[in-house]
Amino acid sequence: MTSGYILILAVLVLGGVIAASGDRIGSKVGKARLTLFKLRPKQTATLVTIATGCLISASTLGVLFGTSEQLRTGVFDLKRIQRKLSKTSQELVSKEQELAKVKSEQNNAQSSLKTINDNLKQAIAIQSATAKKLVAAQKQFQVVSQQRFSLINEIKQLQRDRQDLIVQKNAVKLQVNTLQTEVGSLN
Repeated sequence: MTSGYILILAVLVLGGVIAASGDRIGSKVGKARLTLFKLRPKQTATLVTIATGCLISASTLGVLFGTSEQLRTGVFDLKRIQRKLSKTSQELVSKEQELAKVKSEQNNAQSSLKTINDNLKQAIAIQSATAKKLVAAQKQFQVVSQQRFSLINEIKQLQRDRQDLIVQKNAVKLQVNTLQTEVGSLN
């Protein structure tokens, strides 16, 4: 900030010194009735004053450009900077559009993920209920299996009892036939 004030003060002092010198030179040229390039003395004095003004402008620009890199860049590279700014602005708009598209895709993905999570929770609940039913069915299967083994054992016992009864029946039939034969021989 202080260097800016010093720069302004230097430009003003330099411009004043050059202006005063130009005025003195112009006055001396006018009084001495000097001519340059076959001009009249008044026109020569005007030409010296114009040259002094140009010298003031040139020295001011020289001081400014010599001390400020930003000013040099701004003056000489302004078109390139404007093109770069325009290109960057276009890229920014493009990137913002891409960002909006990506955000939209992200929202869609999050929505899909939420749906998938909800479906997963439902599937887990169904699986849990199915697992409970499976455990109950396995217990019932064990009970039925035990009943089956008991029934098989009872059937085997009944078959053995039936065989015994058949044997007894045959024995009783034999005895009946024997008795009938004896009764028949007694009669």
